[in-house]
Amino acid sequence: MKKCIRIAAAVVMLAVLASVFSSCFLIADGGTFENGVVDYANKEYTNSSIGIGIKLEGNDWEFKTTEQLKSIAESMGTLDGSVSIIYDFFAVNSSDGSNIYVTVDDMKANYGQTVSEENYLSGQIDEIRQMYTESGFTVDDIGLVKVKCAGKSFNALYYSGVAGGSYRVCQYTLVKKIGQYMVMISLTAPSKEKLDGIRDLFYEV
Repeated sequence: MKKCIRIAAAVVMLAVLASVFSSCFLIADGGTFENGVVDYANKEYTNSSIGIGIKLEGNDWEFKTTEQLKSIAESMGTLDGSVSIIYDFFAVNSSDGSNIYVTVDDMKANYGQTVSEENYLSGQIDEIRQMYTESGFTVDDIGLVKVKCAGKSFNALYYSGVAGGSYRVCQYTLVKKIGQYMVMISLTAPSKEKLDGIRDLFYEV
């Protein structure tokens, strides 16, 4: 199951193409994005730019460092330099493979234009469906939804699929547009119940 969920996380990473890593304050058209704060000792992440925070209890949750994230991306072959996706946060649950990550996509730099949240998500559906299918998953649900998280309503993409006849993966990709930047909050779990449980751990900042 954990292997299947790791594959699922890789699929979404690949769906937004390549990755580089940075710590920065981004000035956008119509807004700013500042990297969040990761408290490794207390397993807590907060980001005032998108108004969310999360604290993860228990020894099963591991917060990945920037260098660990870079190593993961390199092992996936996603560092081709064609697109700049900034990783702000990544946590993985070692017991069931559930994971959470926050990324930032500079749409103007990467694509020469900005799009709405809805168009950004809908543009990924066919590619994600294909990548999951090629990874051995049977897709039984994928589409745009509204997700309530940390007291806010987010446009999101929901995915659910099964591999090997029994290994289920459920996933939310929530987005928030800040000027030319699209911030993505991706949650992955082995069931819809666990996925919603992770979503409910977020609080408003």
